[in-house]
Amino acid sequence: MNKLREEVALAESIKKKKEVNEASFGYGGKFGIQKDRMDQSAVGHDYVAKVEKHASQKDYSTGFGGKYGVQTDRTDKSAAGWDYVEAPQKHASQVDYRSGF
Repeated sequence: MNKLREEVALAESIKKKKEVNEASFGYGGKFGIQKDRMDQSAVGHDYVAKVEKHASQKDYSTGFGGKYGVQTDRTDKSAAGWDYVEAPQKHASQVDYRSGF
């Protein structure tokens, strides 16, 4: 009777080992990867996608000048540069009409 118990316990332990190994198969790492079940249109495991930051993580201080920097790609193409200085025109009340007649 003891021999029968030992045989049943041994058979049960072998069966449990098989079930545990099969259940964890396919998760990668030490468990192995099921390459036959991989989607054919999917990219490989080595692909790393570029992830955009969440709106709360973005730095909105750029573009204000000074230590924040200036966004040169968004300047108006028809506008003059920052080094251009225009001579201001005098108002009509400031013009001297005595000369030039």
